[in-house]
Amino acid sequence: MSTSTGPTTRGAAAAAQAGAAPTGTVGSRYGRNPMASFQGSAIDYSTKENQAMYRAATEPLDIKFDGSSTGLKLFIDQITTRAAQYGWNTTFGNLLTKYGEVSMTDLKTKAQTYLAQEGRDAQNSDMIYNCLWRSITSDVMAKVTTEVDRYTVTIQGEAIYDGLLFLKIIIDQAYTNVRTTAATLRSNLSSLDTFMTTHKDSNIETFNAYVKETVIKLNACGETTNDLLVNLFKAYKLAKDEPFTRWVAYKRTEWLEGTLQLPNDGYKLMDLALGYYKDAMANKEWSKDSAQDSRILALKAEIMQLKQQRQEPYAEANRNNSKSDDEWKKKAPKKNEAHTKKVNNREWHWCPSHKAWVRHKPEDCKGLGWKPTPSPVAEKEHSTESTNDTKKFKLTKALEALVSVTEEEQDEE
Repeated sequence: MSTSTGPTTRGAAAAAQAGAAPTGTVGSRYGRNPMASFQGSAIDYSTKENQAMYRAATEPLDIKFDGSSTGLKLFIDQITTRAAQYGWNTTFGNLLTKYGEVSMTDLKTKAQTYLAQEGRDAQNSDMIYNCLWRSITSDVMAKVTTEVDRYTVTIQGEAIYDGLLFLKIIIDQAYTNVRTTAATLRSNLSSLDTFMTTHKDSNIETFNAYVKETVIKLNACGETTNDLLVNLFKAYKLAKDEPFTRWVAYKRTEWLEGTLQLPNDGYKLMDLALGYYKDAMANKEWSKDSAQDSRILALKAEIMQLKQQRQEPYAEANRNNSKSDDEWKKKAPKKNEAHTKKVNNREWHWCPSHKAWVRHKPEDCKGLGWKPTPSPVAEKEHSTESTNDTKKFKLTKALEALVSVTEEEQDEE
């Protein structure tokens, strides 16, 4: 093997040792790229040109795969590009597009066949394996190497690492349960309206990208969606732009009446919505009304809060002040306690007639009724609260007038 010890991969050295005839010469055969010129033919690795090609084909991909489900699509896209460059597509079959459906058993049977035949598929398998080995992170490598037996095929006593089996195991690390994944993806597509309500600024461009990525992942699981158009209409009508939602309602009516033809894959509708969004953004009209509505709602909320504050009774505060200032005056002295005492540097006397602590002496009592007087602190606080209450009232009226004018301006527009 060209990257590690142990079982081998049949690369340049193996082909040269087998004495393969110089096939794969480009000559006058047409090909979109050099490798396409001898698609399906075994490669003669005894030439320097083909050896250089082998080294280029097994170079690592631009971005290493970290094993995450979110990075899987980019990983597959990179492999697809490399496969087109070096003629691997016939070997891959539908593995790159239907990796959720292809079983390890079927792949192993296929690998045993082409590795035994020692043809172009066997050479491709070697290039694929070595490319993938260099294109995964150390964490992914640590996981897949625990399953080395699953991507090893024994041919005439020789253990060979197979590229397709290796790719399937890498994918399975991120896609461990295809059915569960497909169910989740279907749920995501059926709840696009919920996603739109939480999507920042109802950005149609990023929303469409999310939808397309979800559909691609679902297709990779071997499943499709037939109600995407309905789900898209439901989501678009909840965007935070009123003119756009009216436009969506009009397009939906056209679609229902048959005057607007929209394929079930939803791509045409997404393109139309994206065109509207980009035009609105260019003219700085996207979410314009929604932002103004938000300001009005904020003003109304502030008005309600100010009204509630004005309506709150001050009785509790007054009771607390009264309790702290006057409650002690009602408490009679005990038998062994004096009937005269000083409070706040003032002399107070217990009056049996009033049954309270008063300023006059008992012998000077005239029998008049006693009523607590508010303290200077309480009077000051009450005065301050009255002033604040007046200010809040004026502010409330001003805000109400502002909201009224703003709503009238919107109606005129």
